[in-house]
Amino acid sequence: MSSYRRRLAAIANKLICGVDFSKQPDNELWYITTDGQKVDNSERNLIGGYGKQEGLQVVSHTYENDIGKVRYSADVVRFGEGVLENVKNCLLASLPRKLVRIGAFSLRRGIDYLVLLSSTEVEYNEQFKPEVKKTLYVQPNCARYYKKSYPNINIIEKKI
Repeated sequence: MSSYRRRLAAIANKLICGVDFSKQPDNELWYITTDGQKVDNSERNLIGGYGKQEGLQVVSHTYENDIGKVRYSADVVRFGEGVLENVKNCLLASLPRKLVRIGAFSLRRGIDYLVLLSSTEVEYNEQFKPEVKKTLYVQPNCARYYKKSYPNINIIEKKI
């Protein structure tokens, strides 16, 4: 195999739904909707309610080139309850690398694909966990954290 083909194969291996999430900064949440529109702009929908990260603010919220990007004032470590809770049209959500906790009722409408960029376990309330319909993408050696909570979906370990 030529070096060009190896390079193309490596790039293609990083893609999820045609997007290279390895480029996602730690202060951004990325998502893809089924209708190409931004999700609800409210603070509760983008940062969460109870248990949200102290001082975290939304700096910008855009939807360009088929990707929604929410940029925050700091690296995201914790989302409060209800992040993307009532979003009906979300196909995929990718959560930042430094995230350690997702509040209850977040991502509850059901999304097809959830990408967790964190290389450690992301905590969530077991009773009110994110609802994933098809596939959960996690970093290598992280599937073990989620197999019990998500026994009926694909959990794919991928170096992102």
